[in-house]
Amino acid sequence: MSKVNFFDIHPSGVLINELRKSDEVWIATAFLSSNDFLRRCLTSQVKVRLVFGLKFPTHPNVVRDLLEYSKSSQSKVFYRREPKFHPKVYLFFKNQKPTCAVIGSSNCTQPGLTSNDEYNVVLRAQLGQVKTDLDQFIKSGHVLTRSLLKPYEVSYYKAASARPPAAGWPSTAANHYTWGQKIWSEIGKELEPRWMKESGRFPYWKDLPFTYVFDHFCHSLIGGSGEMNKSGGFPKLSTNGSTERGEYFLEFMRNYLPLGKESPGCRSEQYRLSEIIASASVAKLSDAAVRSFFLCLHSIASGADHGKAKRAVNDKVNGKHLRELIERLIDEDQPIQTRITLALTDPDQGGYRIKYLGKSAIQEIPGWLLPELYPIVNDKFFNTLKHLGFKPPSGQHH
Repeated sequence: MSKVNFFDIHPSGVLINELRKSDEVWIATAFLSSNDFLRRCLTSQVKVRLVFGLKFPTHPNVVRDLLEYSKSSQSKVFYRREPKFHPKVYLFFKNQKPTCAVIGSSNCTQPGLTSNDEYNVVLRAQLGQVKTDLDQFIKSGHVLTRSLLKPYEVSYYKAASARPPAAGWPSTAANHYTWGQKIWSEIGKELEPRWMKESGRFPYWKDLPFTYVFDHFCHSLIGGSGEMNKSGGFPKLSTNGSTERGEYFLEFMRNYLPLGKESPGCRSEQYRLSEIIASASVAKLSDAAVRSFFLCLHSIASGADHGKAKRAVNDKVNGKHLRELIERLIDEDQPIQTRITLALTDPDQGGYRIKYLGKSAIQEIPGWLLPELYPIVNDKFFNTLKHLGFKPPSGQHH
């Protein structure tokens, strides 16, 4: 039998088969939902050590089942609440010796184990390191207790995407954001190749993501201080044709994109911070670095309420809370609509809004930190789309 087996099939059958041959299993998973493998774990004689993320979308009913199970067995259930907790590891034992590990992309959820496109590996050798690492994951968790159930139910149902539309879920801002993201993606297919052909002329811009260049385009076209705006800008597009949009962008690059060394401004610093986050983690950012990131957001640097926002970032908001907000907004395990809505929802309503950080600030963050996936969204972004001939769907006017 191969010591390492790669597979991209649904892993439920593999896990159930290993469970039949084992007398103990350790599991670390970011999310949980009811599924056949978990039910077999809870109803068999196999000893279970489990650590999971106690956060949306893990359903309260699953938490309740785990509480009942841990009360009547020798197994142990632990939880973690940090957004960065993302393991998907399953380790099986026989006679206290590890025999098999399944590691990959599959959370212990019904879609993760049976229907999603996932990729996992099965290891049958050198399992000592897996055991040591998984033991640390488990020990870092907190014991699941009944006192947690009611508060978690309240926060879950306030945050769940099944919340009735009358309650404002998802928010209008989130719906408008996803519309803008879709249009930006379409425009990027037209304009990014043009930028790649011209970018060599701009030594201090050429290494920045296209998202950052498009952000400068928006501020040049629409912004009160933009050179294109000072010169009268361009007339509104007469058609919705990609040729005209392309000519707009070429004119911007050739005549209005600065060549000076300092021209990218805060964009260079934001990109540096995004690279740190991509290669390490938000938790490694110092308070000074995370505050610098927020102070460079357009809405905080120069927005309508920028004075209050600057004071909040500098003096009132704990650096830890700013890092947690970033972690949640770039957590790709939740839809972007959910992340935007929760970031604009007060904590007593199940969200994690920070006072003085409004819609524009929140909507900018994903684009600065995940520029390959999201645009830098603010009023100038939406006004640029409008100027280029795009209108949001009915009921989503900015």
